[in-house]
Amino acid sequence: TSANAVRGTVTEDNSGARETTGRQQDWWYLALFVCIGSGVWIFAYASEWCIYLVYLTDRFDMSVLQIGIGQMSGDVGGALILMMSMLTGKRLACTSSGKMSAAC
Repeated sequence: TSANAVRGTVTEDNSGARETTGRQQDWWYLALFVCIGSGVWIFAYASEWCIYLVYLTDRFDMSVLQIGIGQMSGDVGGALILMMSMLTGKRLACTSSGKMSAAC
């Protein structure tokens, strides 16, 4: 029993080991879900950027640098609006019928 005490298991009651294994499997599923979700997000973002890249270079003869700056400024602007709305607790609306609406 001293070897079992060192390993942290008890021979009479083995339910604790099963609970630990169950929790480890739950973490595995969570990690797998996060990895798959991140992969889908990266693929969708890259696909969107490539579609705009092809369209804007063909239609308006823009350089890749100009398109990248436009894409990044739009992402940073959207992130700032989201961050400000979360920090202030106020809802920032770009379109509203009220007189006190925020202008975007």
